[in-house]
Amino acid sequence: MDIKKFWTLLAIALTGLFAMSCGGDDDDTPGGNDKDLEVAVTVQVSEITDHSAQLTGTVRLDLITIKYSSISYGMEISRDADFKTPVRVLASSLTNNSFTVIVDNLSAETKYWYRTCVMVQNMSYYGQAQTFTTAKRGGSDQGTEVAVTGDASEITENSAKISGTVNLGLITTSYSNVEYGVQYSLYAEFKPSSSYTQVNSQAGGSFSVYATDLQDGAKYWYRTYVKAQNHWYYGQTRTFTTEASAASNGHAYVDLELPSGTLWATCNVGAEQPEDYGLYFAWGETTGYTSDTSDGRRFDWSTYKWCRGSETSMTKYCTDSRYGTVDNKRVLELEDDAAHVHWGGAWRLPTDNEIHELLDNTTHQMTTQNGVYGCKLTSHFNASSIFLPAAGYRRDSSCFSEATVCYYWSSTLLVDDQSKACGLTMLRQFGVEYVGYTYDWRFIGCSVRPVRSK
Repeated sequence: MDIKKFWTLLAIALTGLFAMSCGGDDDDTPGGNDKDLEVAVTVQVSEITDHSAQLTGTVRLDLITIKYSSISYGMEISRDADFKTPVRVLASSLTNNSFTVIVDNLSAETKYWYRTCVMVQNMSYYGQAQTFTTAKRGGSDQGTEVAVTGDASEITENSAKISGTVNLGLITTSYSNVEYGVQYSLYAEFKPSSSYTQVNSQAGGSFSVYATDLQDGAKYWYRTYVKAQNHWYYGQTRTFTTEASAASNGHAYVDLELPSGTLWATCNVGAEQPEDYGLYFAWGETTGYTSDTSDGRRFDWSTYKWCRGSETSMTKYCTDSRYGTVDNKRVLELEDDAAHVHWGGAWRLPTDNEIHELLDNTTHQMTTQNGVYGCKLTSHFNASSIFLPAAGYRRDSSCFSEATVCYYWSSTLLVDDQSKACGLTMLRQFGVEYVGYTYDWRFIGCSVRPVRSK
């Protein structure tokens, strides 16, 4: 066959196949068709604060013409108009075709796009996109007069007395009810979570409240707040630190109310905020390294502390002679536990069973927090959560897969292949997102998220 004719026919055939693949009725079409704006309607935003907003939409299930066995609906919110990396917040039920959701963990003074979304089988319907901008962190200039943050006193390991002043006479908008008190959080931006202690009064003036059930040895940000109808006022943000116990040694944690009582730290070893990557450690080593590979450290068998240059020459943590010198140790000793060596107190690496417990008792959401991609794990037992940034890993002389993959070590050796140790992984590759249990070579440089018992 003439070569030119062959390539011409092939191009025509491929064009036809492409048209067939793109023209079917079963594709998941963002925006769908003209009926999208009838099935999914974006209504309004209200109660906007510096970190949250209340979003309302309507859904017309009777206008969906395809058969379906499952359906979900809610709001998508994004920092860009194209919804390239949206966060989806689902509603639990409809009332007269309407629903309302609260979206949290937002950044202050930031513009967001949002829209109602309905997911039916492989079809998605979207309402018209609208926008809002979150409030200024700490409230408006007027807010610092309406709400005045006072001192923190009587600070113990688990509580603090906080004072404030509310000047209701300076509120210029009309309102029929008002509430005020103190907002406090482990985070400077009062996210991803914060608590409110409300004053049982509407008279205004000076007040004091007790913040209780605090973490020991933790720094808290706090401020006076006033909510008049749907308008919020905030006082100046201030801080205090609870007294440290010997167990926490000054590091913050989250109580997910897991069956074992295990407490998970809010940050990686070497990090100051939950979104920080922190340091990378080979398993059983206590010297950590950043993602800056100019430090000259190679991560391979030739540099691994507990072998003689190969995966079959282990000198510690070995129960099978095929892998090296047998010492029948499967769990890291505290002297080789990076979490304990760096943080002290009762902090340590989680065991493989504790990682299984975490995965089995939390909901996993791949998301972006303060501009950092990672995984949010929310407890099935309370509203508490931890965020694991996708820090990637170090191998050889490189740092791989930042903002795509993360590996977190456990303290437990893999029985079937003792050149490897167990851990937790999160990855996003080829359109697939996965969070689960894993194992990898002991020399790999991975993240460390400490735990301790209650």
